[in-house]
Amino acid sequence: MKVLIKIGCRVFAFVILFAAAVAATAADVKGSADHPLVPRYEGSEIVAYDTQAFTRKAFARAALKASGLDKNPDSALNLEGKLTSITYRIPENHSALEVARNYEAALS
Repeated sequence: MKVLIKIGCRVFAFVILFAAAVAATAADVKGSADHPLVPRYEGSEIVAYDTQAFTRKAFARAALKASGLDKNPDSALNLEGKLTSITYRIPENHSALEVARNYEAALS
């Protein structure tokens, strides 16, 4: 009887953990996935996801003097290659700064 109770408790615990894991990813956009090198911030969900096999993207590498990178060619860093864009919704009561610091720590 004790063996059955222990097994039953383990199965119940597994079902609860599995249900929690499914619930955590159930709200993600269909077909989306986390980047393999960057872990997801706990409790967040993917709300937008896009991949492009090859594209060009401009990034600001210095302060912008006017609005837009097209008006600041000296401040733009133009890169080409595969692009994956993942947008997460973070849990309530967490700030963008808290999430940014978490990713900085994960990447360092």
